[in-house]
Amino acid sequence: MSESTFYFNPLALLSFSSFLIMMVLALVLWLRYYSDQTKYVILLFIANSIYSLFYSFEISFQTIEEISWYYHMEYFGIPFLASIYLLFAMQFSGKGKWLTGRVILGVNLIPLITMALVFTNQWHHLYYSRESMNLSGPFPVFAFVPGIWYFIHQGYTILAMLFSLFMLSLMLKNSSTIYHNQVILIILGTLFPFLGYIAYQMHLIPFGIDPVSSTFALTGIFVYIALVKYRLFDLLPIARTRLFEKTDDKVLVFDIADRLIDYNDSAGELFGFSKKDMGKSSVELLAAWPEILAYTNGKESGNIQLH
Repeated sequence: MSESTFYFNPLALLSFSSFLIMMVLALVLWLRYYSDQTKYVILLFIANSIYSLFYSFEISFQTIEEISWYYHMEYFGIPFLASIYLLFAMQFSGKGKWLTGRVILGVNLIPLITMALVFTNQWHHLYYSRESMNLSGPFPVFAFVPGIWYFIHQGYTILAMLFSLFMLSLMLKNSSTIYHNQVILIILGTLFPFLGYIAYQMHLIPFGIDPVSSTFALTGIFVYIALVKYRLFDLLPIARTRLFEKTDDKVLVFDIADRLIDYNDSAGELFGFSKKDMGKSSVELLAAWPEILAYTNGKESGNIQLH
């Protein structure tokens, strides 16, 4: 590689900021909230951190050799953004039982092939050909002629993202309204980079600039709000059915930490629960109902007639 041509590019600061935000959030989730629900979010943030870091360097150099090298390094993260997000959507929407080893491998098969083809592209040109620099904008941008696998990968990315958003959207219908703000923030945090990606693929962004890594900073902001204000990954939504909502039976749902995570309308009316009671323990909520509290603590079994 020739003498470095690094220079200060203000736009690279946005991408580098996204890298920092994603890494901090990944660390917070790992240290404070690690679970089956969060592991895919952590992996997603790490994958985007790799992408954002190397893209910030890609647009901070001026020779084709340097720019191409950093572009290739981005592919330790780029191919897996959509596949990891799909795994997260399946887990978060209550489809965790689908996530067998074969399914996880199948979801990541095209991304793995993509990464391998990018790093071996010089021998087959299945991903791209004819490297060049787009000099039409304020700074050089890596450009190439897409190969057949490039379009396969982009098609897979779009389908995976659409299916993920579809599963999350269904949660607005099938989960308690108490959790709607969580789901909405996740969807909004996803839409910004996804729409940026679509705009980039449709050549709507001037000078060939890739906005996706920078827009992931907005994803981080939405996730932070959901963590702090709506207890994302602490209180997790559960799937509902019409029977759950319409039955005259009183249904209370507590998690393994003995926190209230859902209740139907019938139970809410009887016990006078509101959204503020979510996350409270059975001892705190049912102090006036000792016979019911005994059942929630596993000390009794059978049926109770409530009046």
